[in-house]
Amino acid sequence: MIKNIFFILFLCNFIKGEEKNLALVMKPVIDLFSKEIKEYCLLNDISLSPKIKTDLNSCPRIHQLLFNDVVKIIKKSENLFLVELSQLFYQSGKKYINTFWTAKENLFLLNDYFTEKIPNPVDFKTENKKEQKIVTLISPFIDQQTEDKYSAGTRFVYFDLKDEKYNVYAFNNDSKDFKILEIPKKFCLSNENLNKDLQISRFVKLLKKWANLKKGFIPYVWGGTSLISTSQDEMFEIIEKKFKEFKTQFFSYPNFNFNPKTGFDCSGLILRAAQICSIPFYFKNTTTISQNLKSLEIDEEIENGDLIWIPGHIIAITDVANNKCIEARDYSHGYGKVQEIELKKLFKNIKDFKILRQNFFQKKPIERLNIKQNVIEVITNFKILKLKSCWDWKPHN
Repeated sequence: MIKNIFFILFLCNFIKGEEKNLALVMKPVIDLFSKEIKEYCLLNDISLSPKIKTDLNSCPRIHQLLFNDVVKIIKKSENLFLVELSQLFYQSGKKYINTFWTAKENLFLLNDYFTEKIPNPVDFKTENKKEQKIVTLISPFIDQQTEDKYSAGTRFVYFDLKDEKYNVYAFNNDSKDFKILEIPKKFCLSNENLNKDLQISRFVKLLKKWANLKKGFIPYVWGGTSLISTSQDEMFEIIEKKFKEFKTQFFSYPNFNFNPKTGFDCSGLILRAAQICSIPFYFKNTTTISQNLKSLEIDEEIENGDLIWIPGHIIAITDVANNKCIEARDYSHGYGKVQEIELKKLFKNIKDFKILRQNFFQKKPIERLNIKQNVIEVITNFKILKLKSCWDWKPHN
């Protein structure tokens, strides 16, 4: 009891009235939804990805948060909180939308206090003036003492680097106090001594790491922005279930039964990797990415880290010299995973970035290929987006 009082009085910074109702994500990964879900059972067994994208009965997930993320509670219902995020948004006209629903059990209410040992939230509206020493996981990490698992992308405040290990704070919901974790340096990146070129280089290197794992691969997860578990079995299947009067169909890997499902969709992959590398990238979906990043200019070259946008999909350019890209590609095209792939296998007769560049400026269509190298879509409108334009972006009034 005395310890908890000491914790509240001396380790916490009291926040202003408008910043009350903050809550901390206490689980490794939690799912977020765009709508309030009445059926509680749906919260605990969400599929990798629906066969039909609009099928919210089998897969209502729209985003994921990680341990140590801070949210603002806007509204409460029986089992859910409506929360506001500061680190991302999607756009409807000029309106920023950054509110989502999640299960109450996922959050710890901070009430009237906040602490220096919890990472300041990334904020797309204002630059954080209060600097902290932050490390962010680039790989899943398991605390060997407690067997707690943390996703890539999880942020920690650190206070020491000793013997190639970061000493970080991790909040313990049982004791309402902080424990100390030792995280080997190879598992994370720090936010110190950064510049744009280094951040983009880290972004490309991280995507390559994720797309070329030594064992298994990262599954495609609709709304996914997390990495704890990988799949070993590339043979996915379509499952059909009945929900009330509706039949739902969704994709599944037989031996990937973790809940919540961890992995990435196309925009979630780019968002998570960029924010890990401290790039000011806040764009939740592909439409928002295309509306806020600048397109390649005629006097500019395509560079590693730039993005290819087509309606409903985003692809990272990761190896200009060898004409390679990285994407999280969905199941309907035969992939269902994060992968590095040659440009010529993405688009018919586009063997290198020189040809792609010509098509872009000459406004020529490109033909998209599936895993069998069949044309599945003719794209008349695509963009090559400059990742560096993130630093020029400012929120609208």
